Amino acid sequence: MQLRYFSYISRGKIAQLDEQLSDLTNLTHTKVASKSAEGRVKASAGFKALFGGEVEGKGNRGFSTELVGNEGDLQKLKKILKHMEENEDIGDLNELCKQGPGTTLDCFAYSYRGEFWTLGTLTRERSGFVINESALRQGHDDIVISRDSLVIPARTENALQDSSRTVSNIAIIVSRCGEYDITLSCSYKYFSDMGDHRMGDSQVFEVHPHSGNYHFFEGGEPAYFEGVVFINGVRSRTIYGSPLFLNYAQHDGLYL
Repeated sequence: MQLRYFSYISRGKIAQLDEQLSDLTNLTHTKVASKSAEGRVKASAGFKALFGGEVEGKGNRGFSTELVGNEGDLQKLKKILKHMEENEDIGDLNELCKQGPGTTLDCFAYSYRGEFWTLGTLTRERSGFVINESALRQGHDDIVISRDSLVIPARTENALQDSSRTVSNIAIIVSRCGEYDITLSCSYKYFSDMGDHRMGDSQVFEVHPHSGNYHFFEGGEPAYFEGVVFINGVRSRTIYGSPLFLNYAQHDGLYL
C-alpha cells in the first residue's frame, strides 16, 4: 500500500456523502480479506492514478467490512472514492482543459493535478475578500470572483459545525491549466497542518496558518496538489470548484 500525505480533506463533504452510503451512524470497520466483485468502472485514468489503482475493484483482492464502532475520515473517504469509481462519471480536468471552449463539464466530480498558489482569503465574518499582492502577478489580468459559484458555496461549507468546534477563514487557491484558472475555495479548518488559538474564554478554536506554511497562504510560495474536486460553475476562463480532498503530489520539475 502506498502512503499519501493528505493536505486537505473536506469533512463536511465526507459526512454528507458517507450518510448516503449507509443507514447507520457512529460506525467503524474491521478489515476482512475477501474477493472483490467486478463492478462498473467509469472513472478517468487521472482519478485512478490518485490511488495507484487501489480503489479499483475489477477482480482484485479487496476487503469487506465489519461495522463495530467509529469510522475515521480517511476510511470514509476511501469508501466514498471506491463507490465513485464504480458508479459515477469522474472526469480528468487536466485533459478537459486542453480541449478548450465548448468542452462539456457534466461529470459528477473531477480529478485534477497541478501547481496552486493562494489568491487571497475570504473572511468568515463576511467582511470581505483580501487579495494577496504577490498573487496578482500569477494569474490572468482579470480576476473574476463569482458570488453564486464561489463565495456562497464556500461560506456555506465553512459554516458547518463538527465535533472539533473549530472555525476559520477560507483560502481561495488557484491553478493554471492551459488557458483556464482552476479556482477552489478551501476552509482553513480542513487543512491538515495548521495553527489555532482559543477564542476568548470559549471552547471554540480559530484555525489559521502558522510559520511553516505562512508563505503559501500569503501567495508567496506555490504548492503542488492532486485531488478530486466538485465544479460549481464556469465564467470566462475561470472554473470554480471545491475539493473533496487534496494530496501533496510529486512535482516533476523539482531538481537539486
